[in-house]
Amino acid sequence: MIAVYNDLLHIDLFTVTSKTFTEKDFFRVLYDPFQLMPSFESTQSLKRDHADFINDIHDTAWFLFQYKKSADRGNDIWSVRMLMNVMHHLSYVLLQKYAPHRAQLGQKTIETSLPKLLVEEIKEIFTCITPRKHAQAAMLISRLLEKEREWITSHLDDNSQLQYFLKEMIDCHDPNGK
Repeated sequence: MIAVYNDLLHIDLFTVTSKTFTEKDFFRVLYDPFQLMPSFESTQSLKRDHADFINDIHDTAWFLFQYKKSADRGNDIWSVRMLMNVMHHLSYVLLQKYAPHRAQLGQKTIETSLPKLLVEEIKEIFTCITPRKHAQAAMLISRLLEKEREWITSHLDDNSQLQYFLKEMIDCHDPNGK
C-alpha cells in the first residue's frame, strides 16, 4: 500500500513473510509482536552484488551497440531510447565505484551520491538525449566511459571479450577517440 499525504509525501507499506522478504534496501518495522524482523536487520543494504555489476557493464556496452545500429538507420526516437538504457545501466556502474553503499538506488541517487563534476557531466548527457542531439550524447557517454574504463576493466575478472566489446563501443562513438 502507498500512503500519500496532502503535501504529496508518501510512504510505501509492504506486508512480507520470512519467505517473501527481499534482503535489500532499508526498512522500518511498524509492528512485529513476535520479534521476527530483527534477524533481517543485518541484511539491510543498498549495495549491488558483483554479478549485477558485470551485467550492468555488459548492458552499457550492449545498448551502445544497439544505439549505433539505430542511429545508423536514422531512427532518432529509438536511438534516444537506447541511450536512456545506456544511462540506466551506466548509473549503476558509476555508483558501484563512487557510492557502492547506495548503488541499488540507481539514477534516483546520482545527484546526491556522485562527485559534483560527474553529476554535471551526466546532466549534460541527459540534456543531449533528444532526437536532434543524440549523437552528441553518445559522444559524451563515450568520453565519460573512456575516463572510467581503466577502473571498470580492472573489475571484469579477466573477461577479455567484455573488455574488447566495451572498448569498441567507446571508440566508435567518439570521433576524437583512439
